[in-house]
Amino acid sequence: MSYEIRIEHNPFTIETHFFARPSQDAEWQTPAVNSSLMQYANKRLQLWIENFFEEVDRNEFNGYGSFNVIFKGVKADYSDVKIAAEKAKEKGIEVNVKWEPATEVSERLEQIKGLMQEAKQHPIFKEKIEQSKEIQANFEAAFNRDFDVYVAATMSAGKSTFINAMLGCELLPNANQATTATIAQITDNDQMPHKEFIGERYNKDGELVEPQQQITLATLQEWNKLEDTKLIKLEGNIVGITEREDVRLVISDTPGPNNSQDRSHWETTQAYIQDSLRNPLILYVLNAQQLGINDDKSVLLMIADIMKKGGKQSKDRFIFVLNKMDAIDIEKETTVEEILEDACNTLRNYGIDDPLVYPVSALNAGLFRRRKENDNLSIKERNLLSGWENICSPEGDYPGIDFVEHMPLSSSAKQILASREVAPAEYRTGIPAIEAMIDEYIDKYNLPNRVNRAYDALKTAIKISSDEQALVTSLKLNKDELARVKEILGNLRNSEQLKADAKAKIDGLLVDSSSHSSSSSYSSANGSNILYSKEIISQIRDKEADIRTMMAKFGRDFTGEATVEEAKCRVASLEEDVRNKAMELLSYFPTLVEEAQEKAKSKLKQIFDDFNNSLFNGEDFSKLPLPVLESLKQTMSNLELSVGDDDTVSTRDVIGKVKYFSTFKFWTWGDDIYGDEYFVVDLNKFYKTKDDIIYQHLNGIVENAYNKIEEDTKTYLGQFKTFIDEEYTAAMNKITEELQVKMENEEKLDQQIKDAEQKLDQINKFKEKLEQVISL
Repeated sequence: MSYEIRIEHNPFTIETHFFARPSQDAEWQTPAVNSSLMQYANKRLQLWIENFFEEVDRNEFNGYGSFNVIFKGVKADYSDVKIAAEKAKEKGIEVNVKWEPATEVSERLEQIKGLMQEAKQHPIFKEKIEQSKEIQANFEAAFNRDFDVYVAATMSAGKSTFINAMLGCELLPNANQATTATIAQITDNDQMPHKEFIGERYNKDGELVEPQQQITLATLQEWNKLEDTKLIKLEGNIVGITEREDVRLVISDTPGPNNSQDRSHWETTQAYIQDSLRNPLILYVLNAQQLGINDDKSVLLMIADIMKKGGKQSKDRFIFVLNKMDAIDIEKETTVEEILEDACNTLRNYGIDDPLVYPVSALNAGLFRRRKENDNLSIKERNLLSGWENICSPEGDYPGIDFVEHMPLSSSAKQILASREVAPAEYRTGIPAIEAMIDEYIDKYNLPNRVNRAYDALKTAIKISSDEQALVTSLKLNKDELARVKEILGNLRNSEQLKADAKAKIDGLLVDSSSHSSSSSYSSANGSNILYSKEIISQIRDKEADIRTMMAKFGRDFTGEATVEEAKCRVASLEEDVRNKAMELLSYFPTLVEEAQEKAKSKLKQIFDDFNNSLFNGEDFSKLPLPVLESLKQTMSNLELSVGDDDTVSTRDVIGKVKYFSTFKFWTWGDDIYGDEYFVVDLNKFYKTKDDIIYQHLNGIVENAYNKIEEDTKTYLGQFKTFIDEEYTAAMNKITEELQVKMENEEKLDQQIKDAEQKLDQINKFKEKLEQVISL
C-alpha cells in the first residue's frame, strides 16, 4: 500500500483542493467535509504547510509513516512544500513530493493588469469601478509596483553600513548611536547612474521643505541634523537588486527605537513592523559582537507576537541579519555555528521560536562593491578588504569563511543566488544571498497578493454589473405579472411602513447578536458591545493581569533595608522594568485595537447581509415573482457598507496619549526615606511612594485601549444605523423608481431586456477571460 495525496493550491484565489487515495491504482477521492484537510481549503498555503504532513499522516493515514504527494501550483509554493516534507522526514515520516508546475505569477500579473485596463474603459464596468471605493483601493494596490523593505536594527549593528552595501556606495551617514529621528526612504531606479541620487526633505508636519535635488553624503548629514526633519525621500540605483518591470524596491531606513531623545523613533519602527496591510519584508540587523543586550527588547517582543500569529509568512517576513561577523576571529575565538546558536538563543529568550538567522559582513560587501565601481578606498579600507579576501578564500586545508554556507536558504533562494554573477569574496559576505531572499519574498508573497487584489476587484465589478442587468431581465414577465410588480414597487417606494419594518429588523438583529455575544463583562449601555470580540477583550484582560503580577513582584522585591547605593541600583532596575512594560503595552495595543476595528466592521457586514435577506423574505416582498425578488435582493446586497472610513485620529496616538514614562530620579522619591545616621533606605517605604503612580501609568494605557474600542464600536454602530436609515432606503427608492419607469412602456422594456441579455453575455465572456487567467 502506498498512500497518496494530491494538493492543488491557487495562491491568487486562496483556494486549495485536496484529493487522496490508498494507492496509485485507486481513484482519487475528495475528502469528507469533516476531514482535517478541509480546514485549509481557503487559507494561504504558508499559513498551514509547516506541520501539514505530520497532521496528514496522523489524521488521514493512521500514522502509516510514508506517502506520496503530488503538488500542483507555482514554484515559490512548491519550495515551501518541499521544506515541509523535509521537516516531516526529520520526524520519521517519509514524504515523496512530485511537482506539477502552474503558470508563474509574473505572467499572470501582466495578463490581469491588461484585464484591469480593459475593465476601466469598458462601458459596462467603467461606472461601477469609479463609484466603488473598495474596487478602486484594490486596483490601486494591484497597480502599485513598489515593494517595501524596512531595515531596523539594534544600536551599533551597522544598519547604515548594511544599506550602503546594497547601494554599492557611501550614501547614508554611519553613526554608533541612534541619533536619527528621520526615515530615509530609498526607491530603486536602475536608469540612474551608479552613486547618483536625488532626494527631497519633509518636516514633521509632512510638508516638503527641501525640493528635489542632487544628494550626497554631506547633504544627508546636514538634513539629518535639522530637528524638523521627519522624512527624506531618495531615488537612485540600488545595485544589489535588479529592478523588474512589475516591481520597484523601496528600502526604508527606520529610526532606532532605543534613542531616549525622541519617542518617535520607537513609534515609527513600531508602525512599520506592524504594517499588516502590506506585510513588508523586515530586515532586522543584529550586532554579532553585542548579542543579549536589552536595548531592543521591546521590538523583539513585538516581533515575537507577530510571528506567532501569522504562520510561515510571518517567519519569512522577518529576516534576522547577524552583521559584523567579520569582526570576530573565527579561528581563535569561536565558530560561526556557535555565534549563530548564541544569536538564536537570544531571540528564543524573547519568544521568537525557530528564528532564521543569516550571518553577513556588510562592511566587506560594501567595500568590494565600491572598489568594483572604482571608488577611492582609504588605506584602512583597502587593508580591511584585503584582509577579508585572505580569510574568506580557501587555501590548502583551510576552507575559508563562507557565511552563505551557514544560512538557512530555501532551494528557490539558492537558485536565484546561483543565477547571478558574483565574485567569490563578495558572495561569501552573505549580502548577495540576502538580496536573493528579497527576490524570493517578492515572488512568493508580493506578486500573488497583487494578483489576488486585482481578482477581487474585478470579481466585485462583475457581480455588481451582472446583478444590475439580471434585475432588468427579471422583468421578462407576462402582463399580469408586470402589473403586480409595478403595483408592489409603487407601494414600497417611499413607504413609511417599509422604513419601520427595516428599523424593526435591524433592532431585532442587533438584539439577537447581543444575546449571542457574551464577549466580556466589559459592555456599554447602548448595546454596542455586540461588536466586541471576546478574544480581543480577553487579551486585554490578560495584559491587566500581567500588570498586577508585575506590581506584586515589585512589592516583594522592595522589602527590608538597603544602602543608598544599593537602593539606587534597585531603582534603576525598576525604572527599566516599568519602561519596558510600558513600551510593550504601547506596541501591543494599537494593533489589537485595529484588529478589533476590523472585526467590528466584519460583524456589521454580516448583520447587513442578514438584514437584507430578512427584509426581502418579509411580507412586503412576498408577492413579487421570484426572479424579480432574487435580483432585487442581490442588487441591494451590493451596496458598499463603509463604516470607519473617515477615521482621522490615529489609534497609536490615542493609545499612547498617556504621559510617556520618564526616568525616575532617586532623589525625587521623597526626602524621608533615608536613615540619617547610616544612610540606610527603608525599601518598603521607598517603593510605596510611587507604586500607585506606576500602576496608574501602566493601567492608563490599558484603559485607553478599552476606551478606544468602545468609542469605535459606538461610532460604527451609529454610522451603520444611519446607512440603513438613509443610504439603503434612498437606494431602494431609486431602484424601484427606475424599474417602474422601465415598465411604463412595454415596447421599450422588451428592448431593454434584450440589451441587458446582451450585456450579460459580454459580462460572462469577460468573466471567463478572468477565470482563465486566474485558474491553475
